[in-house]
Amino acid sequence: MNKIEISEGLFLTSDYCAWYKKERTVIVADFHLGYGTVLKEDGMSIPTFQMENILDRLANIKNRYEPDSFIVLGDFKHNFGRSKSQEFNEILDIVDYLMEDCSLIMIKGNHDNYLQNYANIKGVPFYEKNMLLEDMSLTHGHLKIRWEGLQIMGHEHPAIEIKDEVGSKLRLPCFLYHPKREIVVLPAFDPLSEGRNVIESDSFFSKNLEGIKPDNFQIYAISEQGILDFHKVQEVREAGSYFG
Repeated sequence: MNKIEISEGLFLTSDYCAWYKKERTVIVADFHLGYGTVLKEDGMSIPTFQMENILDRLANIKNRYEPDSFIVLGDFKHNFGRSKSQEFNEILDIVDYLMEDCSLIMIKGNHDNYLQNYANIKGVPFYEKNMLLEDMSLTHGHLKIRWEGLQIMGHEHPAIEIKDEVGSKLRLPCFLYHPKREIVVLPAFDPLSEGRNVIESDSFFSKNLEGIKPDNFQIYAISEQGILDFHKVQEVREAGSYFG
């Protein structure tokens, strides 16, 4: 199963995105373009596959859904300051690729200082805090907003860590969904972001989630087999020995 419908026409997918079929719109978050360069400058030896992997994921999305538009929920770039030449080129290359056959909208994340300059170059609509898509409120998640209907956000980079009987561990990026509170948290689109294990977390980073415990969020993890339903965070905790 590569997608699961959580409300009418809104799907969480194994392609690291939400797909709103009615409007033929893909919703993604947390590209963190330039993160690989930052890690290298910090002395970490890693393969330079971030850009290639992101382009592959976007190509898969385009081929599978044939969207009319993409909405990026913040942290399109990684460097807090002005982009260096490689990050700048990556940003424009990804924007060009998305806009070859789709429209593009950006919402500012906490890493996106100066991103509006690049959005203006390409004529991309840019929202400082949030936007509405019919009855859904879309935001990055680092700023407090008032919302009605379903809130879709990024920022948290949720993941679940599982282990087998011999202690081998595997961390899978995941969606979090709280039907009662009407909240969806997207996984990071960035392949270098390991993610934060929601099973070990008692709180969230987001100001919009202050005072909300992770316990009753539904976990939909992304794996090579597609979307896996792990049920609620609290239920996974209670499962015991096979989960980290």
